[in-house]
Amino acid sequence: MKRKEFIVLVMLPLWLFSCNQDNDLLENNFAELANYDVIAGKVTSESDNLGDENVIGVLKFTYKGETYVSDCVFGDGFQIKDETIKRIFDELNNIPNVAIEIKPDLSIEFYDSKEELDYAYELRRQYPLTRAEFEPDGSYIRNFELRLWDRAKGRKKGGPYTHFYSNGIQGNQSPAPVRYDEAYMTRIGFNNNISSCQMWGEVHMTNVMGCLSGQYKSVRVTFYDGNFTGKTLTFDDVTVKKTYSERDYFSGFGFNDLTSSFSISYY
Repeated sequence: MKRKEFIVLVMLPLWLFSCNQDNDLLENNFAELANYDVIAGKVTSESDNLGDENVIGVLKFTYKGETYVSDCVFGDGFQIKDETIKRIFDELNNIPNVAIEIKPDLSIEFYDSKEELDYAYELRRQYPLTRAEFEPDGSYIRNFELRLWDRAKGRKKGGPYTHFYSNGIQGNQSPAPVRYDEAYMTRIGFNNNISSCQMWGEVHMTNVMGCLSGQYKSVRVTFYDGNFTGKTLTFDDVTVKKTYSERDYFSGFGFNDLTSSFSISYY
């Protein structure tokens, strides 16, 4: 199968915010720091016989300390085999303002709100559960890339995409956090138009044990169905130990063509 890729550099205003500001300032006073560049493009395929790739696997998700497991079909034909587990999954997915977190091991955790997820994250960060989480090696995320596709499995099926990548001007630190609002997503033609994504992390090492100020080991990407409000889908998916991730189907989480804003942060 042959593919053609067309790339156009888009000069877009990027509004970043300082991690030292409080939450109100983060929402209302983004710093004009050009830590990211944006490329818009389109991949076309000369073959229509790509087919739908459904994969049998195991779905594992947690809610309020209870863990549920079922065989599952992943792909366009997403299907949870256990009917009881499916009913619970659907009920959780339909909680108003539900926050869904996808972890590096591909397990899923549901929270009643983004605020509850953030609180649980802070507890995990302050009180790591395993020695591996606490291990003070000198690795950190130096650069990060995120490619958004308007089609499910866009990395194989092609279609329009927008690619965000940090340009390294921050020096020997992780990139600054950034938020793209609904107005921005509308301007680039991706409001309610995201079906899959890819993520890459570039790891550097310090000459000392542990990370220095401004250096972080993990990346968090959160998609919102409103303008930083409503239902959220969060990928805690790229770390110094896992530098590539692909999420081919947002539909399994009820998030296909639903994103109106998103944020990237480091921790």
